[in-house]
Amino acid sequence: MITDVTLYNAYLDAGSGLDKYSRTQLKGVRLQHRTLTNVSSDGLVSADEFVLRVPAAAPVEKNYVSPKQFASTDKAECFTFAPGDVVAVGLLDVEIAKTSDLAAYETMTILGATDNRVGLTPHWKVTGK
Repeated sequence: MITDVTLYNAYLDAGSGLDKYSRTQLKGVRLQHRTLTNVSSDGLVSADEFVLRVPAAAPVEKNYVSPKQFASTDKAECFTFAPGDVVAVGLLDVEIAKTSDLAAYETMTILGATDNRVGLTPHWKVTGK
């Protein structure tokens, strides 16, 4: 499904010592969801998997940086895809203090990302739960 999402990057605010979140809107991304199942000794176990593909040409008001670079850059000018960050479906204007502030929205927590900005369809592939 082609949709718009809002990315919330977590970072430690040096002044307050608290976690804060930088918000970035990503338009025209592809979001796929599937339920994975496995049979274990406890019965059937399931888990949700999300795959988000963000075209390198997607209109974004910020520049992409690696998770390591994100820690030392101006959060108003950059974004990243780091494990633990949260993606909400839709273009949200909601500022959050904790991820539970997004309980009313469909969200995914990032597990990992791959930078595929070379080849015929340059994009970032972001996986989550």
